[in-house]
Amino acid sequence: MDLSLRGLVPKPVRRLIGRLPAPAKTVIHAPRLYVRRLWQWAFVAIETKPVGKGSAGRWLASIAASPLTSAGGLNGWKRPMLSWNATLRAKGIGVFFVRADSDDLYHILPSRERHVLEIIRRSLSKGDVFVDAGANNGVFTVLAAHLVGESGRVVAIEMIPSTASCLRRNVALNDLDNVEVVERALADTAGRIVSAIVPTRLFGSASIAHRDGAGERIDVTTTTLDEATAGIETINLLKIDLEGAERLAMAGAAATIDKCRGIIFEAKEDDISDILIQRGFTIDVLDRNNRIAVRDRRDLSA
Repeated sequence: MDLSLRGLVPKPVRRLIGRLPAPAKTVIHAPRLYVRRLWQWAFVAIETKPVGKGSAGRWLASIAASPLTSAGGLNGWKRPMLSWNATLRAKGIGVFFVRADSDDLYHILPSRERHVLEIIRRSLSKGDVFVDAGANNGVFTVLAAHLVGESGRVVAIEMIPSTASCLRRNVALNDLDNVEVVERALADTAGRIVSAIVPTRLFGSASIAHRDGAGERIDVTTTTLDEATAGIETINLLKIDLEGAERLAMAGAAATIDKCRGIIFEAKEDDISDILIQRGFTIDVLDRNNRIAVRDRRDLSA
């Protein structure tokens, strides 16, 4: 399901609105944006459940307040955010600690990247290896770790210290012993100190590619995919989402790419399709943003 409701507005109508003056567009968009925000909260209520009494009260209070919290600043996209820290179970995935006033809640919603979750479920089996490059709070890490089991392995790479701590906490909440968390920024060389920008409250949008952007500046240490996956013979599936730094990471991933049977990536500002095609992959579309690169379609289990 599209959390944005974009598909419910016909293309001709969207084109017409796009030609209107800015003040007129603001007036037209405001009611639609409000409905979109409430729509997201409906998914929060359906797809997540609190773990423990303390979290239940915070979860319910945040949902109850959503008609008010969704009404502020109706001039752009706004993710649903809890007003207090809470521990929630995401339907069909696992248990997560969700930070207050952050995009953590949005990122654990199963419908947010439904096609990516589906391809991970189809592609991974017991004993497989999954690499989560840009793991954030671990929604894909946790799902994959359950799928590959104790005989499998997950390498989760996250550069922001507070988010890496949250990731480790979520791994522990799900009693997973098969996950290695690498607290590094992926780049073309290892061992450098670079600046990452974290937009206010949007930990999932942290990037070393947008160094002139607004937000908190945090120094992080780089590694390469080749260094992070050294010693692994085969990677059944790699998911890479580095907010514009994907091509930089590919420059340090020559050996890693050779090990991969499948690679999930975003086809947006830093599309790596051409790199993967040159390395023998075929690209399939998952959804508007995401692609899957495979060497052999038989690697995508039915």
